[in-house]
Amino acid sequence: MAKRTNQIGSWLAPVLAALILAAVSVGEIEHVLLNPIALCVAKYDGAEADLRGASLPFAPLSGAALWDADLRGARLNHARLTHADLSDTKGTGADLTGANLAGANMAGAKWQGAKLHGACLRGACLSCADLTGADLEKADLQGADLFSIGVTGHFGSLDGVNFRGTRLQGARVGGVDLDGAIFQGADLRGTDFECSQWALINANLTGARYDAHTRWPAGFDPRKHGAILMK
Repeated sequence: MAKRTNQIGSWLAPVLAALILAAVSVGEIEHVLLNPIALCVAKYDGAEADLRGASLPFAPLSGAALWDADLRGARLNHARLTHADLSDTKGTGADLTGANLAGANMAGAKWQGAKLHGACLRGACLSCADLTGADLEKADLQGADLFSIGVTGHFGSLDGVNFRGTRLQGARVGGVDLDGAIFQGADLRGTDFECSQWALINANLTGARYDAHTRWPAGFDPRKHGAILMK
């Protein structure tokens, strides 16, 4: 047994060393801190799983079934979650900085206070999700479905977010920084902007569609910013 252990160690040690050196060379030392047990659970048995506080940076979880999983406080920064099923998940305070969530299903997810800075959410479904207080600064939500989503809270940020072509029908957006946000061609029918007119002053609304049910900040004229009234 000792001999076998030594043989395993003889090849495992250099492999681990190579991984660490590779990670250091690209400034991604946290990559090697990924929890292998948590990764296995998330990848193959993630539905309703308890992954609170799990360390899963850079995790390859494309297409993973994680519906109704508990991901509160989990570290998923730069994880690949394309087309993953994250519906009804609990992700309060989770870190998804730079994560790729393109095409993911996050319907009904509760990600209050989550860090989604620079995340890719293109084509993702976030209908009825709660992102109160989440940081979506520089995130890309082009073509995403945000029907009846809640994005409110004074500590959230939508600075520079790409909402181009996004469905925000019936969404609540307020108490956040919208400076430089791009709503070009977005569906804003029934959207409730619970913010001051200054929060939208530098937003791009060219070609965005809105209707009589859209609630704009007092004193804000969407037509002057290129938005189109639908009758």
